Amino acid sequence: MARKSVVERLVELNPETEIWWDSSPLVYYNWKKKMLDKAAPGDRAESEEQLTHFFNESDPASGLVRGVTTNPPLSLQAIEGRPDIWIPWVDKLIKDNPYADV
Repeated sequence: MARKSVVERLVELNPETEIWWDSSPLVYYNWKKKMLDKAAPGDRAESEEQLTHFFNESDPASGLVRGVTTNPPLSLQAIEGRPDIWIPWVDKLIKDNPYADV
């Protein structure tokens, strides 16, 4: 296992500490990828483990994050950052609800 991150050590000092991701969880994937792309090759594996422990998209309850915040510009950033997810989702929504008002 990787060394504990500074955030993990902070939580150990006070288990009641609430760690928040100050953005939509939908942008975390792209942010994490950018961070790992910038990491030194020798640090990538450890950084990936620490970042996954910070917020695990597959199992959010297992991570350190206890809350998130978002607003319309951050929501737009999340949608624009993952068109591979949102375009098919919107297409299916339209197809499944052809008479829905917009």
